[in-house]
Amino acid sequence: MMPTPHESTIYAELTEHTLLIARSRDACIDFFVELPLGKSSAIQEIFRALQPDWQDYGLRAHTALSPQPVYWHRSSLEEASAYRTEEALRQFGASLPHGLTDALELTACHAADGTLITPDGSARWLLGLAPETSLALARAHAAEWQIDPLSKESATLGHVGAIARALRLADRGSVVLWDLGADRSHLLFISPRGVDAVVPCSLGIGEILTAVQSVLKLSFRRAAAQMFYDGNFDFSVTGAKIVAQLAPALAGIRESLPAGEAVPLLACTGLTGKQSWFVREVAHVLGSKPWVPKIRGLCADFQLRFASPDIEASLSAASLGLMHLIGRREQGKSTWPAWCRAGITRLATAAPFFAPSLESDASVELTPTPNAESVSPPSPAPVTELASERPREPDPVPTPRSKPTLAPRKAPPPPSFIHTARASGAKPALAPKMPEETDTRLREEAHLYLCRQSLTEALEQLDRSKRQIEGTRPPFGVLGTKKARAHYEHSLRSTQETALDYRHRLQELAPIEHWLQSALQGLLHEYLGTASPEYHAYSETCVLVERWQNYVGEMHEFALGLARDARLTAALIGSRAQPGHIQQQPAVVSLRTITSHLHAQTIRIDLVNREIARLGESTRLAVALPPLPTFHHGTWVDRVILLNPHDRALELKRYEDAARAFCKNGKNDLLLRAESIRSTCLHARLEYLGNYWANLRLRVLEQCTDPLDVEHLLTELKQSYVSADLDLRRKMETNSPFSLAR
Repeated sequence: MMPTPHESTIYAELTEHTLLIARSRDACIDFFVELPLGKSSAIQEIFRALQPDWQDYGLRAHTALSPQPVYWHRSSLEEASAYRTEEALRQFGASLPHGLTDALELTACHAADGTLITPDGSARWLLGLAPETSLALARAHAAEWQIDPLSKESATLGHVGAIARALRLADRGSVVLWDLGADRSHLLFISPRGVDAVVPCSLGIGEILTAVQSVLKLSFRRAAAQMFYDGNFDFSVTGAKIVAQLAPALAGIRESLPAGEAVPLLACTGLTGKQSWFVREVAHVLGSKPWVPKIRGLCADFQLRFASPDIEASLSAASLGLMHLIGRREQGKSTWPAWCRAGITRLATAAPFFAPSLESDASVELTPTPNAESVSPPSPAPVTELASERPREPDPVPTPRSKPTLAPRKAPPPPSFIHTARASGAKPALAPKMPEETDTRLREEAHLYLCRQSLTEALEQLDRSKRQIEGTRPPFGVLGTKKARAHYEHSLRSTQETALDYRHRLQELAPIEHWLQSALQGLLHEYLGTASPEYHAYSETCVLVERWQNYVGEMHEFALGLARDARLTAALIGSRAQPGHIQQQPAVVSLRTITSHLHAQTIRIDLVNREIARLGESTRLAVALPPLPTFHHGTWVDRVILLNPHDRALELKRYEDAARAFCKNGKNDLLLRAESIRSTCLHARLEYLGNYWANLRLRVLEQCTDPLDVEHLLTELKQSYVSADLDLRRKMETNSPFSLAR
């Protein structure tokens, strides 16, 4: 049923893939619909019916946004008592291990009922943090669909408020709200008492769409998103297979559920009622059930009425967040607040990638942190858009002294990785403790190096002995005495057999060495990602450059549409003197829409450029991505159609030519230059890791000063290698959908 235009208030919940929109007048809802954003023509028809002038001024609506990424935190009793003013919340929010960058915006309220936090009291509160760029991108997403937000609400808090109110009315039960994000999510545990706990979750919508793409054998992620959100595809057969691919990640969620209590019901944000199959399948894997509220009673508690029974029947659990927003706005309640600018800036202790300072004495033993002394900055390959300084080369690893024979030796103690304060009195920083597995692999690598060195030196000594033995060969062969010939042959044979045995041992070390180097590279990569801000900046830059490439690649489709619509609009308007003819309107609307999409895409790319530039400040690698052509906002179309016919045709032709030129040559050139930059960043990161690894290896070798029992160490290395190989095979068999292992 299409709405009829009249004076009323419009409400919308906009996520990356979905749009929920409703209209209310005097708390009576006369229109509601859930749509995937892929149905642009249907959305435009609805907007036109809701507000006839939406193309000129945008759809004016109270809008619930879902910025990505976001970080949620529920306070402890001590935090709730200590931080209750705005300034205190700002400082506390900056000190959380949120891992977010850029200036932050926040929302905060009491965890029980969503009321605003007062300076007095000790009630626990819920805090949400999001980068300013995330909110800007969410607003750009709304502008892309020509939505003019009257207020910017939190979509997640709307769902929290609805669930908490429903549980309070029932006075029993609990629900875990899976706040789905693009690459990071949160689990909010809700009871009649409000939000009881918040747990981070690594599984996001990206992994879900990857599973959909894999099971349905689709070529593009966009097709997977369209089929997942559209609701027309029957997932009754493939739904269980999709969720089965997510089982390893869902196991982590299952471990987060309360132990010893009834498993809470499951609800999700960012979905519509058409994805109820997904919530049902996930709940089944978690040993739970989907949350199915009593919608009529809850809406009555919100003091909402419906113009027709069909509207009420169309509501689902996914729509109650928007219903909660409508009821709260209609009643004028100041609960579950909107996003607000908090002015929090990223501090040195805000993200987990930076080591906090430690007040310590010079005798304190600390885990070493990568610094300018131990790891020199890497030297990237020269690229036009990069400017860097070549770092100081690390000192060479000294060759440890080992005896030429393989006599029994005592195994060295495990390295302690000690890093003491400098004599100048400067206080060292405490980095995250190096994992035990990394310590073990580094020690094994040192033992392997010493075993190889000892075997190599022993082989060299055997070669010298062999030459000496060959020099004692009896003259004229058979003319020598029998005893001399026997002694010569025995000595030569013994030397050759021993050398052959040593060479065989060296060959046995080759696969072990390859395994250790592969394992250590991954372990050190993970460790440096949390211990070294510079290394993390290299990794993040690579990811952002790849994201920049994806955005530029997506612009190709928009630019082609722009060129096509510009030519069609010029042809239709050129055939008539007066603009506004009935046949021209669809072409003008399509041109305005594709122009808005292209402009929003340039905003995304600009935000990525800003983030890359910020990361470049923490490294000696200054990244400057190539500039993009300028594309106008959707209002440019309104100005063009008012020009005289000659100027209008010239302007449309010029814009069409610019779009086609970008598609023909400009896009590929931009992508190639960006790929060169990404390759250089990867090289810089790899060189940084290599330098740090070399210095770390030096420290381990310096502690291996005692004699070595080579036979014993070789046996231990083989056992460790076999155990790791068996674990890897077991994991591969367990994770394989074709495996019979249970």
